[in-house]
Amino acid sequence: MDEEYVNTSETVSIKLNIDLVERVGLAMVMLIPGLMKLGALGFLGEPFAMNHGMVTGMLTNLGFVMPGLLAWGLIAAEIGTGLALLLNYKVKPIGFVPAGILLVATFTMHFGNPVQMLVHLVLAMSFVLFTLKR
Repeated sequence: MDEEYVNTSETVSIKLNIDLVERVGLAMVMLIPGLMKLGALGFLGEPFAMNHGMVTGMLTNLGFVMPGLLAWGLIAAEIGTGLALLLNYKVKPIGFVPAGILLVATFTMHFGNPVQMLVHLVLAMSFVLFTLKR
C-alpha cells in the first residue's frame, strides 16, 4: 500500500531551496552571456571580452535582418530575463523568452555542432519546464 506523502516544514524548506538553486542557475545562464555581450565582463580575459559590434557581426554573418538593433534586443533580453529570474520577478510571463533565445541559438549559431546543440536544447527545455511548474 502506498504511503501518503506528508508535507512537513522540512520538505517545504527543501523544495524552496531546490527552487532557489534552480532559479539562480537558470538566471546565470542568461545573465552571464548578456553581460559578456555588453562588454561588462571583459576584465575577466579573452573568452569574456565581447561588445555590441562583435554581436552585430555575428548576427550579420548568420543573415539576420537589422543585426545592430537585434543585438541590442538580444543583450537586453538576456540581461533582463536573467535579472528577473534572479530577483524572482514576473518569472511566469518572461520564462519562455530564454527558451526562445536558446532555440534560435541552437539552430543558427550552433547548428552542426551536436554537443552545443544538445546543451542549448536541454537548457531551453529546462526553462520551459521551470516556467510551466510555476
